Amino acid sequence: MSNVGFDTLHKENASVEDTLQLIIDFINQYSKDGFAKSIAQRLRKDYAGKEEFLQALFDYYCRNVEYLLDPPGIEQVYTPARTIHEGKGDCKKAAIFLASVL
Repeated sequence: MSNVGFDTLHKENASVEDTLQLIIDFINQYSKDGFAKSIAQRLRKDYAGKEEFLQALFDYYCRNVEYLLDPPGIEQVYTPARTIHEGKGDCKKAAIFLASVL
C-alpha cells in the first residue's frame, strides 16, 4: 500500500473475520493521515458541539458518497480519500471513513 491515500485492498471470498481485519487495519493506518485530519479540522471549526460535529460528519459522507455494493465474492476496502474521490461505497467504506475522521 502506498501513502497516497487512494489505496484499495480486496480479498476474494473473504470471510467475515478477514473483512473485519481489513477494516481495522485501514482505520488504524488512515486515521492518522492528512486527509482524515483535514476533514475533522474543517468540520470542528464550524461545529463545536459533539452532536453537531457527528451530524455534520454523517451529512458530509452522505452528500459525497452514493451507496454501492462491492462485486459479488469480492470484499474491497478503500481509504477515506479514495471513498470520497470515487463517490461511491458500501458500509465497510462508510465505517472506515467515519472512524478514521473521528
